[in-house]
Amino acid sequence: MLPYLKAILLLALVSGVAFVASSVLVPDVVPIADTDQPQPYLQLAFVLKAIELTGLGGAVLVLISALQLWLGKQSETTTVR
Repeated sequence: MLPYLKAILLLALVSGVAFVASSVLVPDVVPIADTDQPQPYLQLAFVLKAIELTGLGGAVLVLISALQLWLGKQSETTTVR
């Protein structure tokens, strides 16, 4: 279980850093592409939001995998005595 916990914490840390960076670097910017000209602050907001959501998605996938492993071990211990 320790590798799963490390992976979840790492991905949560990456997501948190991206969230803080977007709050500090591009406050009050919503990543919506509504212009023809790309603006640097809008592109930065998109990149930081993508990193944040990727970290959260990875953490959820690792959590699902860890729960599957944990539930598999629980069912083995309850059926075999």
